[in-house]
Amino acid sequence: MALVVDDSPVLALQLQRQLQSLRMRVRTVINASALDAATVLDTAAASVIFVDVQLLHGNGFAIARRIAMAPCPVVLISGTGRSTDIQWGRGTGAAAVLSRPVHTAQLRVLLQSLQLPAGAPP
Repeated sequence: MALVVDDSPVLALQLQRQLQSLRMRVRTVINASALDAATVLDTAAASVIFVDVQLLHGNGFAIARRIAMAPCPVVLISGTGRSTDIQWGRGTGAAAVLSRPVHTAQLRVLLQSLQLPAGAPP
């Protein structure tokens, strides 16, 4: 399962559909403030977590740091692709930082490189 954290319903749905086209089950959290302790516990069920860098009610870097202990890779999504986003993303321990627009082929390559647990698509 992929966990998507984004404050834009449109962008979250776009990423959700892309991941589903790659045969991933997806759980989406639209509001970063909704990423409470219960949601963090759900990270145990996730094989990969995608977090938007620029959140209206939160900071994607802080969320990535908070869930860095999750037993799965965290991927940050940057709307700007600035080099500072990439540097800060690496500092959080994120497995990758992707820039928008994210393409399905790019996601496929990333998911394959992350060596997800057996049984997790693709």
